[in-house]
Amino acid sequence: MVIDGIMSVINKYIELGDFLWEIPMLIFLTIVALMYTVGTRGFQFRYFGHSINSTLGQQIRGTAAGTTKKGISSFQALCMALCNTLGVGNIAGVAVSIALGGPGAVFWLWLAGILGLIIKYGEIALGVKYREVDPETGMYRGGLMWYVEKGLGRRFKWLAVFYAATYVVSNLNAPAVQVNTIASSVTTCFTHVPPMLVGVIASGLMGTVLLGGLKRISKVAERIVPFMSVAYMAIVVIILLMNFTKIPYIFELIFKYAVTDAKAAAGGFGGATVSMAARYGFARGFYSNGAGMGDTAFSHASSDVDHPAKQGMWGISEVLIDTIICTCTAFAILITGSWESGESGAALTLSLIHI
Repeated sequence: MVIDGIMSVINKYIELGDFLWEIPMLIFLTIVALMYTVGTRGFQFRYFGHSINSTLGQQIRGTAAGTTKKGISSFQALCMALCNTLGVGNIAGVAVSIALGGPGAVFWLWLAGILGLIIKYGEIALGVKYREVDPETGMYRGGLMWYVEKGLGRRFKWLAVFYAATYVVSNLNAPAVQVNTIASSVTTCFTHVPPMLVGVIASGLMGTVLLGGLKRISKVAERIVPFMSVAYMAIVVIILLMNFTKIPYIFELIFKYAVTDAKAAAGGFGGATVSMAARYGFARGFYSNGAGMGDTAFSHASSDVDHPAKQGMWGISEVLIDTIICTCTAFAILITGSWESGESGAALTLSLIHI
């Protein structure tokens, strides 16, 4: 009886989360993005080139600042944040949005990326502005809880506590979701590999990294994230080059079904309405780039920069990278025609290897 009661509460919590994450949250995030855009006079557009040049550009040229005793480098903070966004959302999430919303969902995913630019900038800038030095480690720490309490005043401490508690509860199963996606992907390609073995190996690797603290996490992220991102994009580029003549067809599908119902699709695709394309594209776009979640400030607040705006611009680069990788997945699925296979999630993306 006790277990049934606990499961009932968990199910109610999940149902509430599903409801909020649909129309209410998407409307809220859009309003916040528009308010930030108007308030900053379109900062993300006016300084887009400057933001990319002063973040990724400096990193490529080797002129970016490194780590210090108080914090990690801005690039390491970016990689840590991308560790939290790249993965399930870019591979399985994009596939789900196309499976349920049709090719038009990609257009709305792009729009979510555009709106997410300024939200990420704001979250990170606030995180750096209101961070503090941990008295035990001597390193920077910060995040939504800090800038809510310090920025809005102690009378809003309850909101910071509520976010912290909600964040902990909502992320209890997050590693399980990631590992489950990894296991299902591996076992789809290598059917003789037990899913439990994949889970044990993944858990062991994760524990080894986490037990090393912030410094080890940032160093591992700095090495893995660029490699996996470039490798993934390179694979998709090869797929696109192999189907070069179909590239215009991709854009035709995306823009056509962004404004018209995709009911005439053949194969295993059952068809989707414009509202479904907007809903799933928007939701998966925000889920993937993490704008509005509040957790991106945790890693970026640990960076050693002399002004919040400098680190905030790394948020613009973060959303750009995430959206590009989401687009790579979408293009690969659409150009090969696998979106009509009837599959969804990681299985849809993995179906590319059989084409």
